[in-house]
Amino acid sequence: MKKLFLRLCLLSLCYGLVLFHQTANADGLADLKRALNSLNNKAEIRAHLSYSTSNTRNIGDETIQKYGSVMMSINANTDGLQMFYDDKVMTLLQTERALRADNEDAETPTLRAVNNIDAGDISRILNSSFGLMQLLKKAAFVNEQTIEKEGLTLRQLNFTLPLDSLISDKQIRKYVRTFSNSYQIIIDEQGIPIESHLVYEGKGRAYIVIRVESSGESHSQYAVHDGRLVRTGLTAIDRWDSTFGEGQNSEKEVLTILD
Repeated sequence: MKKLFLRLCLLSLCYGLVLFHQTANADGLADLKRALNSLNNKAEIRAHLSYSTSNTRNIGDETIQKYGSVMMSINANTDGLQMFYDDKVMTLLQTERALRADNEDAETPTLRAVNNIDAGDISRILNSSFGLMQLLKKAAFVNEQTIEKEGLTLRQLNFTLPLDSLISDKQIRKYVRTFSNSYQIIIDEQGIPIESHLVYEGKGRAYIVIRVESSGESHSQYAVHDGRLVRTGLTAIDRWDSTFGEGQNSEKEVLTILD
């Protein structure tokens, strides 16, 4: 009788642990969604944004490298979004346009950066909760882990993403043959996102003779400002290898919020 009682106790304990594990997994995702729904305040925010980009292409024995960087000021409120460039940047833009007119291969890093980031990109930085909510609608939840980072106990939510959440162009998606990825969102005890990380790789072939392989990763940091979730940092790199050569693109953003 004692043995039967002990078995029942052990079974109850194991069942309870399983339920606790499942509840914990569900709680992290629920906490994240609640936090995202609440962090959409349109209160005014003023900030500086540093943006840089680079592109390297290797075609045969030739290596082509292009760089871009710019600093801008941002003011967003209920009336809309304003982006400002100081006089130094405006002077550089004018100089680089003149250089480009004389030589289409001239180095124009300020012009390249300005042409690579627009109001839509800024909106995604300043309204990160909306973008994450849209991503979660397509993401497949895998599990939740407890991690230690810089002395803090945090929760890591693991997902996989469908191809269409990363490649919006239908025509390009037609040529993708294999694709894999992992996506993590790290949250605090209230469910507020601290970081997110994406790693992916894929292969494809177009018109039989054109081979393309691609891989990359991105890492983002977030902060809350007056009830608004903003992305304060991003580093991203995409690598590609095709029939015609190989190369990589990279981007870096740093958002500094002003008091």
